[in-house]
Amino acid sequence: RPWGPAAWAAYQQTLYAGRPPTDHAEHRARIRQSLRHRPRWRAFRATVLGTSHAVVEARLDEVRAPALVVMGGKDPDFPDPAAEAAWLGRRLGCEVVVRPD
Repeated sequence: RPWGPAAWAAYQQTLYAGRPPTDHAEHRARIRQSLRHRPRWRAFRATVLGTSHAVVEARLDEVRAPALVVMGGKDPDFPDPAAEAAWLGRRLGCEVVVRPD
């Protein structure tokens, strides 16, 4: 604070390596407005700073519901999005769809 919501809005823009949705600008504006409220910003920050894939990975074998993995082929969170999606699909025993954008 006070720059946190603006910093997130700038970073969030980089997560759309391909073609963003048609309502992307409005969506970003709503997120930024929402994060201006101190309790929401604190909750968001705690979630982002406390994120670990290890917690989820440790519980993947407990998933009993049908699943579908959908991954963006340019997802900047992963060095190789297609490989990540394939690995998750094998772990969950489900279909995988990798969207180019």
